[in-house]
Amino acid sequence: MSDLVLSKRDFDRLRGLIEGWCGIAVDRSKSYLIETRLRHLVAESGCSGYGQLYELAARGDEHLQGRIIDSITINETSWFRDRGFYDALRGLVIPELVSRARAEGSRSLRIWSAACSTGQEPYSLAILLQEMERAGEIPLLTPRRVEIVATDICHSVLALAQLGRYDPISMRRGLDPDLRERYFEKQGRVAVVRPELRERVSFRRFNLLDPMDALGTFDLVLMRNVMLYFSTAVKQEVLHRVLNVLRPDAPFAAGASEALEVYTRDFEVVRQPSCTYYYARPKSEPEGKEEGRVR
Repeated sequence: MSDLVLSKRDFDRLRGLIEGWCGIAVDRSKSYLIETRLRHLVAESGCSGYGQLYELAARGDEHLQGRIIDSITINETSWFRDRGFYDALRGLVIPELVSRARAEGSRSLRIWSAACSTGQEPYSLAILLQEMERAGEIPLLTPRRVEIVATDICHSVLALAQLGRYDPISMRRGLDPDLRERYFEKQGRVAVVRPELRERVSFRRFNLLDPMDALGTFDLVLMRNVMLYFSTAVKQEVLHRVLNVLRPDAPFAAGASEALEVYTRDFEVVRQPSCTYYYARPKSEPEGKEEGRVR
């Protein structure tokens, strides 16, 4: 298959399928991504070339669709990625959520970790909550009363996340030695998330282009470093849908380099020294009012 070449026509057709399925927009200057990442599927599917792979996928082969999405998805992640963000969660965001829940007579919270990849983000959240409890920072709210829902569109990474098994290279990316000792068990060269931590996170496959209402409502939504790969129209649609699952005055977090205010006026921008996050703008609030304020 070394002489297999992706034509411009087949690139455009496959590119259109992928964007329609999951929102990922492959730039026209990066046809090599589709050519290299789908090459193995051409052979495994018994196709003569990328054109036949497209025809097979376009006919609704769900298994092949899943394999294509898995192959094209970028699953870059690490423990406590963007440490400043987690510092803001611990020092400001989660204490605010706890205070609000207590004022409303609630003793539980729901958090959504979208595009969770192999699970480092939701497990980092679970570890953070455990550490806050150990330090007495979240009175009247134990980690057991926090539901962490973790989703991804990619079958293969979800399977790894549910197992909670990580190799030595993964474990060195952002995880302090004392946390490795406290929250993981050694099984040979592999580190496994302890059961009491793993049971705090529920994983499910979810496409961000699907209606989000079925997930319920959340006190905090993390959708970090995923919309980078969406077209402007898809970004706007996803952000509009997020509004339907955020509870009133609930924070929403994107990646450090994702300036969502460029795509929507529905969110108030909250800038901290270490990170930026968002709150749904009240319907009656004029556009631009208090934009960029520090809470």
